[in-house]
Amino acid sequence: AEIGVRRALGASAARVVRQLMTENLALAGVGGALGLGLAALTIRFAAAHLPATLPRLARLSLDGPVLIFALAVSALTALGFGLLPAVLAGRANALSALARGGRSAAGVDARRAPLREGLVIAQLALATALAIGAVLLAQSFTKLAQVPLGFRSDHLLTARVTLPEVTDEAGFARTEAYYRALLREIADLPGVRSVGISSEIPLGQVNTAMEISAQPGEAGKAVGVGATTASWRIASAGYLAALGVPRLRGRFFAESDEPSDSVILSAGLAKKLFPREADPSGRTVFLGNGQGRIVVGVVGDVHQLGLAQEATPTMYFPTSWYYWPTMTLAVRTEGDPATLIAAVRKSAANIAPDLPLFDLQPMSAVIAQSIAQPRLQTWIVATFAGLALLLAGVGVAGVVAYSVAQRTPELAVRAALGASPSRIVSPILFRAAWVLGLGIALGLGLAVGFSQALSKLLFGVSALSPTVYVATALFLAALGLLASWLPARRAARISPAQALLGA
Repeated sequence: AEIGVRRALGASAARVVRQLMTENLALAGVGGALGLGLAALTIRFAAAHLPATLPRLARLSLDGPVLIFALAVSALTALGFGLLPAVLAGRANALSALARGGRSAAGVDARRAPLREGLVIAQLALATALAIGAVLLAQSFTKLAQVPLGFRSDHLLTARVTLPEVTDEAGFARTEAYYRALLREIADLPGVRSVGISSEIPLGQVNTAMEISAQPGEAGKAVGVGATTASWRIASAGYLAALGVPRLRGRFFAESDEPSDSVILSAGLAKKLFPREADPSGRTVFLGNGQGRIVVGVVGDVHQLGLAQEATPTMYFPTSWYYWPTMTLAVRTEGDPATLIAAVRKSAANIAPDLPLFDLQPMSAVIAQSIAQPRLQTWIVATFAGLALLLAGVGVAGVVAYSVAQRTPELAVRAALGASPSRIVSPILFRAAWVLGLGIALGLGLAVGFSQALSKLLFGVSALSPTVYVATALFLAALGLLASWLPARRAARISPAQALLGA
């Protein structure tokens, strides 16, 4: 009616379009500003709660290009979604525009309904695809976090220390003396149950691998037939026990009998090398560097490289063989490992003040860092899915509410003629259900492609899980019907006299 009055008073179509677009741009500007504020809070939240090891996390900021991009997107959104309605309003005849407040409203509304419903259907389709992707990623992350580690991560403190590289026998003796003193100092701390060192802890930053075989190599070959590649770690006496890796056969390393030619195999590696032997202790294996080593024990498989990968076939060498320049401590504690960080750091300073420990953290923090990437991916998709669901729900409720408002005189006449509330509500909900069904159906098709794109990020979950698709579709349908029922219920309570007088 307002547009009709303006047109009747001589306002041109261009002036009407200009006014409406100015209002749209103002609203878009306010929305963009609120979005930037939300983005700033999100960046602060991410910096405070996400591991610092995530790539480029420290560089996240709202700089000039980001601000320009946000303002440009806001303006393009206003133009893209506001221009067509503004043009249609500007072209409307003054008399027909004034008549929209009367009985012709239903006809006008019917002509404009496909555009509004089309936008809602698009919102529903995107919301469905994002929601299914979020559920798949959440299931994947849950399964990833429940993968058996192969060791006990509770009450475990880790730390690193770097010494000068060993180049001769004298350097090896100094390094060995330092580590023996350090382990003894830490072991004597109250609250420490056991301690050991290794070249790298599980889920650490470095992996070392080598070929190994149960058969000696022929002339010119380091290993024999049936060679396989396995990770290897240097481990002190007490390391595997401190880590909580179960001993299955034989024994762990010991300070008193730690020959440099001994080796401990993981269960998976032992089965590959000796498939017919329950206990390969005492057998000799041959390494890619040409050495032969005697198996003294078999321990459980450990996820050395990542939770999303299979448990890594691993061989452990004693520290009497070699020390990496940087070694890692594993300290098994009786209580919270974080409470012993200061005491462990002080113990290292007592041995060598110029060789401080670094990366002191509970093993739980190491595990959290190893799954930080999938957690972030799940959080991002879930956030966008939540926003899409909110917009879709508001869109459905808005379309239904607008339709009810336009049809108020018609619904009042029906009520006056004796139509029951259910007969008034049913057509409204039927139309809403049609919009929901079409939007969700299109979203399911869109979700197939989206889920396939996510398949490389999923762990233990099928990208085409029927349970996820059906459950998500039913949830969205129920949510949409609830959003539709609220304005439909108000329509059923319309007073015929009041509605007809208001019309």
